[in-house]
Amino acid sequence: MSTISNAERIWNTVKYMTPRQWIYRLYYIARRPFKRKTKIRTTKIVITKIPYIYKKGIPKTGFLEEADGILNGVFPTVSGQTISFDNKIDWDCTGVTYRLKCFRINDFKYLLSLSDAFKQTGQIKYLNKGFDLIEDWIQQNSDYITGDKWNPYVIAERLMNWIGFISENAHQVQKSTGKYTSSIWSQAKELKSSVEYQLGANHLLSEGKALMYAGAFLNNPVFYKYGKKLLIKEAALQFLPDGGHYERSISYHVESLQQLFEATVLMVWRKEILDSRFADVLCNAYTFLNGMISSDGHIPLVNDASYDYPFDAADFLGTSKVIFNDAAPKGKIGFYSSRWEEIKVLTRKPDWNPVTIYKDTGYVHDLFEYNGIKHSIYFDVGNCGPDENLGHAHADSLSVLWATEETQIFADSGVFTYEPGNERNYCRSTKAHNTVEIDGRNSSEIWSAFRVAIRSHGILINSRCSDTDDEFTALHDGYENILDKPVSHIRKLEIDKINGRIKISDYLKGKGKHEAVVRYHLTPGREVVRLDENEVIIDKIYKITSSNAIEIARCKVASNFGMKENSICLEINSTFNLEEKIVTNIYFNTSI
Repeated sequence: MSTISNAERIWNTVKYMTPRQWIYRLYYIARRPFKRKTKIRTTKIVITKIPYIYKKGIPKTGFLEEADGILNGVFPTVSGQTISFDNKIDWDCTGVTYRLKCFRINDFKYLLSLSDAFKQTGQIKYLNKGFDLIEDWIQQNSDYITGDKWNPYVIAERLMNWIGFISENAHQVQKSTGKYTSSIWSQAKELKSSVEYQLGANHLLSEGKALMYAGAFLNNPVFYKYGKKLLIKEAALQFLPDGGHYERSISYHVESLQQLFEATVLMVWRKEILDSRFADVLCNAYTFLNGMISSDGHIPLVNDASYDYPFDAADFLGTSKVIFNDAAPKGKIGFYSSRWEEIKVLTRKPDWNPVTIYKDTGYVHDLFEYNGIKHSIYFDVGNCGPDENLGHAHADSLSVLWATEETQIFADSGVFTYEPGNERNYCRSTKAHNTVEIDGRNSSEIWSAFRVAIRSHGILINSRCSDTDDEFTALHDGYENILDKPVSHIRKLEIDKINGRIKISDYLKGKGKHEAVVRYHLTPGREVVRLDENEVIIDKIYKITSSNAIEIARCKVASNFGMKENSICLEINSTFNLEEKIVTNIYFNTSI
């Protein structure tokens, strides 16, 4: 179908929802009109301090400037943007249309910068500001549950940050924890009654872990057991047999694995015996992450992903030394992992040897060496994600990424924003990825900020790997359901390790004649020189030839969330007869 009505689009989105999603979505909609008061705990609560994440470590870049800004009412939100308050803080962020900014104001992640600033300078003003902010939030928001400040995911993040900050720093300023524990109990109570089962995915892992920490901090077994049961059940569901997270985003793999790691630390600290199946999930997820980091130390930006979200993946992978007492080859100690170095959790040894094909998540990562230079080739051959949860999916089926140990070459356009609109639509579109766009349509029907209607399903048809050459052929069916004249896109990737060549062949299988555009986005800073109509050379080393004319176009990419940079996109246009194919060859070590 070429034109899809709004009703059809909605149906093609919601028909994949699970019964659990339907039940909780309808339940939360039904209770929305009612004004709900916060639950109050008046009896004394004896706490157990849990300071781990706020222990001294390697501070993030710019932490002192961020802390000084907060002293002056300037708060960090997303993509380097800030919100300023002259006097009273508006926790509802009135007039702010981008919800993620309000989330960031209310999740209190910036408490870590205040804590680190105190550790760096010894100036108590940073801690006093942190406690003043906590007390102000309690004063303004303890009556009714309203707005994004009571969003379950935000509550989960805030609980973790309050618990860490209070545990680590209350004694430094002679603060009694009693004035904070009642609010923490109220928030945990609300979180338990509002877990986002209608969304699923990483939100449930975050909320389960937060309830575990709140339960341990408050010595409340009800919160703790509920959170633990939720987290362990969802971990088994969300992490696939090959170790990858089912949303098929490496950034969200890191965020989801972070929840498992922090929950594991807490369970071991409480002297609990880990469930063997949970330990297997944990181990597989770490080995998957190690296997997906490229030769230059970065993750592939497939689906919603960025190098800086939730933080550097190699930094998180550094926690493997903590959890397994065995450092992952591609991990490093940094901002996040340095805070956990004193903890020893498990003693099992993962198999860090990378594999080439991750069949459950649908990714190929081919690592090879040519003339002493290590290369990483990624091939997206699977589904967009779980059909019932495609909020972070892009229309990027059969996309190819390429990096050497020195630099990225074929880039993903990344994520500019989560705010609904043209920029969000573009960064999720087929034209923003290194694949084939047919008849100007997306391979999956992305819409709104986090919705997908008709979606592509991919399959690896054939693969062959040897010491001299590798070959992978995959197909996706997105255009079979989107176009009036349905076709399948077939892409064959051949890697010649001896002679230094990558060959990409694109075919269509189906009906009719179609307009097609093959795109390859380059990382910023690449030098491109045209040799003739069908040939260009990159950085005076890599020659790219095509069976059709190559156009050199301008584009923007975002390696970090929302931070756009100017770059170059190679575009190959063709009127596709079904007997034809577009062939792209990449030759290494070519000089001009």
